[in-house]
Amino acid sequence: MTGRCIGFASFVIVLGILVTAGSAHAVAPYISNGTATFTTIQEAVDNTTAGGTISISGTYTENVDVYKPLNIVGDGTATTIITANNTADHVFNVTASNVNISNLTVTNATGAGKAGIYLANSNSSTIQNVNASGNYYGIYLYSSPSNTLTNNIASNTTYGIYLYSSNNNTLINNTADLNSRGIYLSSSNYNTLTGNTANSNTNGIYLSYSYYTTISGGTANSNSEGMYIRSSSFNTVTGAELHNNTNAGIYDIAGGFAAESYQNFSSNHISGSSNGIYMGSEDNSIISGNSVWNCTYGIYNDGSAGGNVFSSNTLYNNTYGYYFSSSSGDTISGGSVTNNSGPGIYLSSSSNNRITGVTVSYNNLGYTGWGGVYVTSSNSNILSRNTIDHNPEKGVLISSSTGNIIDSNQIIYNCGGVDGIRVESSDDTIVTNNNVSYGTGYGIEISSSNNVTISGNTLEANAGVEIAVWSSQNGTIVNNTIRDTGMTSDGLQLSSSSGFVIASNRITGMDNGIYLAGTADKNKLIGNNLTSNTYGVYSITTGQNNSVLFNTISGNTNGVANTQTTFNLNAVMNYWGSTDGPSGAANGSGDTVSANVSYLPYLSTATNSGTSGTAQGTGTLDMKSLIDTEVDYDASCPVDVTVSIYSSNPGGSSAFATDIGYLDLYVPDASCLNNLTLRYYYTAAQVAGKDESSLKIAFYNSTANTYVECSNTGVNTTDTGNYSGYIWVFVNATTVPTKTDLTGTVFGIGGGIAASAGGTAGTTSHGISITDIELPDSITPGSTLKLLVTIASSAYESGVILKVPGLPEGWTADEVDTGPLNVGTNEKEITVTVPEDASGEFALTVEAVAKDFLGTAKKVVNLAVSEAGGPAPTTAPPVATAPPKPTEKPKPQPTEKPPETPAETMKPEPTPAPAGEAKGICGPSLVAAVALLPVLFRRKLRQGHHLPK
Repeated sequence: MTGRCIGFASFVIVLGILVTAGSAHAVAPYISNGTATFTTIQEAVDNTTAGGTISISGTYTENVDVYKPLNIVGDGTATTIITANNTADHVFNVTASNVNISNLTVTNATGAGKAGIYLANSNSSTIQNVNASGNYYGIYLYSSPSNTLTNNIASNTTYGIYLYSSNNNTLINNTADLNSRGIYLSSSNYNTLTGNTANSNTNGIYLSYSYYTTISGGTANSNSEGMYIRSSSFNTVTGAELHNNTNAGIYDIAGGFAAESYQNFSSNHISGSSNGIYMGSEDNSIISGNSVWNCTYGIYNDGSAGGNVFSSNTLYNNTYGYYFSSSSGDTISGGSVTNNSGPGIYLSSSSNNRITGVTVSYNNLGYTGWGGVYVTSSNSNILSRNTIDHNPEKGVLISSSTGNIIDSNQIIYNCGGVDGIRVESSDDTIVTNNNVSYGTGYGIEISSSNNVTISGNTLEANAGVEIAVWSSQNGTIVNNTIRDTGMTSDGLQLSSSSGFVIASNRITGMDNGIYLAGTADKNKLIGNNLTSNTYGVYSITTGQNNSVLFNTISGNTNGVANTQTTFNLNAVMNYWGSTDGPSGAANGSGDTVSANVSYLPYLSTATNSGTSGTAQGTGTLDMKSLIDTEVDYDASCPVDVTVSIYSSNPGGSSAFATDIGYLDLYVPDASCLNNLTLRYYYTAAQVAGKDESSLKIAFYNSTANTYVECSNTGVNTTDTGNYSGYIWVFVNATTVPTKTDLTGTVFGIGGGIAASAGGTAGTTSHGISITDIELPDSITPGSTLKLLVTIASSAYESGVILKVPGLPEGWTADEVDTGPLNVGTNEKEITVTVPEDASGEFALTVEAVAKDFLGTAKKVVNLAVSEAGGPAPTTAPPVATAPPKPTEKPKPQPTEKPPETPAETMKPEPTPAPAGEAKGICGPSLVAAVALLPVLFRRKLRQGHHLPK
């Protein structure tokens, strides 16, 4: 098109305009390159050296080809106007790089695909302060990278600004209004759009197959979509104002191809659209810090492929805050969802999402039956650490879903007579560690949902039942705190539900602590603390197989009541607040029991917590989360196993030199049990100051009225998770105790005192000490000594083993079983043989080890040996020499090998104590272990360790 010029008639018209303008003192039209003037722009282009500048003022009708680097500068958009002579051609057709066009108006290129300014294979060019309105394309970049478009206007076009296959361009403060599409990027990557305006278009800014675009600031209002992103990834939209767009503020969709990925939509303000932000088939994107209001859907996540993070968004006054449909693997975190007329967060057919740290308040203002958070037909989602309050419907509603977790939320002040949390027709739901309080309905309500776990929650002052369960099976309700501050109702109500373990809950100040109704059956109430209620347990159920075991039922107006007269409620082995058992239908002074309640035997000591499980086949009952315990089992038919932790030693006296705790293992029928191993896990704090290698388990032998070391017990000191190790006991038909003893067997857990650095263990809390060791006046090599040892005992002892460990080479000493020791002083002899070549002074450590392994006492004496004999000092030296590790006797093994590796082989060989330290005798062997103290009880226990009346 080089050399094109305008027609004569057009020239006359322009000349007339120029004369008129001149008479009005306007700037005369001109085209100049600084050295010459021209009558057409094309003539100036043809005759200006590359890199030169062409200055233009006036109105011209022509189509211009720019094929060399030039600066084309108008006098202003109002005074420099270039109108296409041929509407089917571009006004400016730029095919060179480094072309700068500014301060003019281009118009009338209305033919399909034609532009006011067209850059083809041009780079490093600049278009600035150009009005490119009234064309098919305002400004069109084709295969043109690294150009800059600033302060341009492109209105009343099909495409205001269009980039095709053009990368690394910068668009700043352009206006593209009243077009079909305001700014359109197709197959163009790494472009930057800053502060642009795209209002009243079909699409404000449109990306198609375009990647790594950065859009910051600017406005896109009153379009169908403010931002339309299709089949494009790695794009950023931040700080934009997007209002009153009909369909969406930001509409991001895969368009039938691969998922959109790695988008970043942040800090935008969006209002007045059907969708604030719509995402279809998205993955790994970040949507953060946006404010969305007055939309139908604040953020609509449709068919997500996962990995998206929605963080710190503020969604308010919408119909829905977040709406997830068929979306999985995404996270909503932080921010707030408030004052929406429907659910604040709605998940439908969406799984494996996480919602955490969000404030969800005052939602459901216009809908009934839904929740502040509503999850339906959606599985394995996690709601954690959210604040869900003042929603006039339910705080959280889970419906027709499985495996969802509601964890550590504040669910408070939800009103309208509905629930804090409602779970309906949703199996395997976990509700844990939430505060559900001050609502006007139920706290937690479970309906027609199986295998539900409700644990560690605090429920207070809800107007309805704190925890209500209807028509559900095989759930767990453990370790919850339920209290009332004037809104009296039931603490926990179980209606027509079976197979629940209700364990270690603390319920106070309610009408009924636990209420069993309808056909509730085969439920176990274990280790609960029920105090200051009108009834601790109130049962009207027709189910005959419920059990109330190891609970502390104290300080209630009534303890346990059963309204059924055809069968007894099993309520044995509970603590009733008094050592003489319950009152009412019983003869004690504790809480009352009604008729038709079996309460014998009962406990004389309160329990802290407990739980239960059914063993069948081989497997493990994992009870660590509640009572730090595991039970491995081998059973040929279903066997009930209940473990409960005591608040203190139910036998009265300590069973160890240092104890850790006491538990009860209850297997009412062990006929199908082949064997079990109980493991108690301990922490570093629990064994501080104790000899860890000596830890073991003893059982209370009610016949002998003492604790006896279990025949198969030991310790594994290997760190496991948050634990420092575990103590184990194996039980079968031939062990001590046997499996048939497990009908309420108290186990004590403990060990010995760790030896102090450079000293001796001395007197133990066990109650034995060595007060004196008498030596002969003279000792010669080859002689035999009889050491007279005085042992003081503060209680009757079943016996002590005297020995002298760590003797010098060639020396020998017997071990003496003292037999029973009485209270007071007991003198016993032990023989030591001195070899023929002995000469000098020797330190001997004499040990008294309780036969029942409940403690060790030590005393060190100096012995001088010479040819002539000599006196033997009777005082201990300032620092005792540490004896070497004693030889341990082999431990008897059961006829059936236990699944545990014995502690001697499980634990690494201990490092000998440094010089100056005297280690106590401890560990799993009968010689080295510290075990169980025979205790002289002040009162006799009837029926085992329990106290029936």
